Amino acid sequence: MLDSIGHDFQGSLSQDDHISYDRMRRRSSIYCELSVPPSSAEPSISKLEDPPSVTFFYKILELSCKAKIIPFNWNATLRRFSSVGATDLWGHGLINLHSVIMYSVTIFSFFRLVTNVGKERDAFPLMMKIVNVSWLLASIQISVIFLQNWFLRGDVMQYGNAILDKISIEGKFYDSKALWTGIVLLLLNPLPHGMVAMHTPCAPNLISSIVLNCSSIGDHDHAKFGVTKLLILGCWELYFMTVIFTVAFITWAFVYLGVSLAAQEMNDMRLNDIPFEEGVPTYIELKRVTNLLNVAFKPYLSTFSIIIMAICSILLFGSIRLWDVDFRAVTVFPFCAVRCGHETFSQILMTGQMRFASDRLKHYWAGRMQGRGPWERKMFACWSKSGVKVKAGIFFTFSRWVVIICVNNFIDQTLNLLVSVER
Repeated sequence: MLDSIGHDFQGSLSQDDHISYDRMRRRSSIYCELSVPPSSAEPSISKLEDPPSVTFFYKILELSCKAKIIPFNWNATLRRFSSVGATDLWGHGLINLHSVIMYSVTIFSFFRLVTNVGKERDAFPLMMKIVNVSWLLASIQISVIFLQNWFLRGDVMQYGNAILDKISIEGKFYDSKALWTGIVLLLLNPLPHGMVAMHTPCAPNLISSIVLNCSSIGDHDHAKFGVTKLLILGCWELYFMTVIFTVAFITWAFVYLGVSLAAQEMNDMRLNDIPFEEGVPTYIELKRVTNLLNVAFKPYLSTFSIIIMAICSILLFGSIRLWDVDFRAVTVFPFCAVRCGHETFSQILMTGQMRFASDRLKHYWAGRMQGRGPWERKMFACWSKSGVKVKAGIFFTFSRWVVIICVNNFIDQTLNLLVSVER
């Protein structure tokens, strides 16, 4: 029946619309072949000059692909991802190196926390516990992203290229402020964390705690350890934190930009009074891209709101409890908490805005269906049944009320820690 409805709908379209509709039907499945950049034989779309934020974002993607922090190659001309060839031994070696380091440090941090958590407060200070738990949670989240980017790399690359294509052809880029905020927070965070690692080299979550001759967890006798060793280990921790922050930023950017662009397109269709017959190809394309996001980023979408909010709560608790005891409680903790909070709340809020835009567009089109023929109403019911939405795996669908729930949980967790944990 759906095919007959589609044929009837196609019959009412003009030739240009007919071609566009056929193209959309061919691309409607999220399991279609990986999208490839258009060849030089196809007519190019005239593009405006990229905003500075987008240009900087491209540079970050290029460097990340060259270092294989994300498992793709970067085409600087087309500004698209491509897969790493089977014969590229250097590329696969770097990908495996980053992955093994991330998984190993995560396991190491977990066992170090388990073996030290039962120590007396003087032997394992609260400051070190907060650092260790936050470090472990961040490592778990990035390990999830590494696994996602490898096992779902085809879907991730297809979704990434779809978003890059939308950014390239948009006449105006509305997300420069959000993108600049993410870039600034990315650049500001690694150095303070590297300095903390040098200041407390015997913290259980650090590799230096087993390399150096530490007498206790709080031992920071730099003269005994040697400046050279501390610098080498500080560079190691700086590398590790740079990988964590870069991977987290890129993942956030593609999720945020994808849902933001979808919300903008749906709002534009409603404000420009685009009827369902003309807007359905765009709506189908938005559903396809959003479904691809749900498939490609399912592990991340299922975990980030839980893990990163837990990190924010622990860091805020540390800032309040230890603000007059340790300078890191009012320097590094706020740095990291603001970044984690920005990435979490901005994504949840934007996914809620996108679903709200989808509902408003469907309501607008539903009002325009009055007096239409039965086949048009059936066509509308078919394509607007599920709407455009982002799902946190099997747990829930993102909407605007999820922001309120996350804020409430964030406050509850922080207050519970303040009440139950003493200095």
